[in-house]
Amino acid sequence: QKELEDTTICDKCAGVENFGNIEFFSITTTRLAVLSIITFGVYEIYWFYRNWRAVKNGEKLNIQPFWRAVFSIFFCHSLFKKILQSAKKYGFTNRYSPGLLAILYIILILLGNGMGNGMGRADISNFGFDVLWLLVSISTIIPLISIQKAINFNNSKITGNSGVDGKFSKGEVVLIIIGSIFFLLVILGILSDLIPQ
Repeated sequence: QKELEDTTICDKCAGVENFGNIEFFSITTTRLAVLSIITFGVYEIYWFYRNWRAVKNGEKLNIQPFWRAVFSIFFCHSLFKKILQSAKKYGFTNRYSPGLLAILYIILILLGNGMGNGMGRADISNFGFDVLWLLVSISTIIPLISIQKAINFNNSKITGNSGVDGKFSKGEVVLIIIGSIFFLLVILGILSDLIPQ
């Protein structure tokens, strides 16, 4: 009987996926939102890369984080699932669905890219279409904000530190300045549609 008591059943055998203590990419939701919006979602590629790199190191997987980040629409669901399951293991109570968040993210990415290529311009005024495209393009951050909340909760339980550094790094400040200039040019381009020819 003592031998049975001392027997350790692995998580996988017990039907529980074991993700180890993975410390995912830690960033405040405010910083993530600003950097994503100001770069029209380009920063999200880096966000995915850092989180897949954390998964690779934590689970000792033979994967390529860079390509999983570049082709995020194919891998976002599996990443969201890993993050949410890890956070729930530590008591995360928010009921986010990784499937629904992944679907929302994929739809926004595809819709934004399609609109960026000029889909539907013949049926919608240039100004109205461009405003709609801008809103869709920056909306990809919405599902990632929910995931980041789970990440920050997960990391706080692993490290014992509930705080996340909210200060922008020097590199991020430079990115914000460059992004702001580009963002302003886009806004001016959209407003130019209101000027009579």
